[in-house]
Amino acid sequence: MTRYGEVVDTPDASIETCVDGHGPAVVIVPPYGRDGGADFDALTAALVEAGYRVLRPQPRGVAHSVGPMSEVTFEDMADDLAAIDELADGPAMVLVPDLFHRIGETPCFPALFMFVVG
Repeated sequence: MTRYGEVVDTPDASIETCVDGHGPAVVIVPPYGRDGGADFDALTAALVEAGYRVLRPQPRGVAHSVGPMSEVTFEDMADDLAAIDELADGPAMVLVPDLFHRIGETPCFPALFMFVVG
C-alpha cells in the first residue's frame, strides 16, 4: 500500500487527505479530532487490495488540515468533505464510523455521495 497526502482547499480550510490505491473512491471519515491514518490502515489495505481508491480526510486541526475550530457546523464539515471530490473519479462511497454520519445526511452535496454507511 502506497500512501501519499494531498491538500485541498475550501473557502475556510485546507484539508489534508491520505490517498491509497486506484479505482472507485471510498471515503473513510475519521472521528472528529482524530487522525484518520493509522486507525484505518487495516481496512484501507483490504479496500485497496479489492480495487478501491481510499481517501481519508484529516479533520481540521489534525496533521496538515487547518481551519477555524470553533463554531464549526455540519455544513462546514460537509464543505470539507466535498472538497476532496477532486481526488475521486466520480461519486464516492462514504464510510463514517461515528456521529459524523450526519455530515452525509446534510443535503449540501447529494451528487457527490452514492451512499453513506454510518
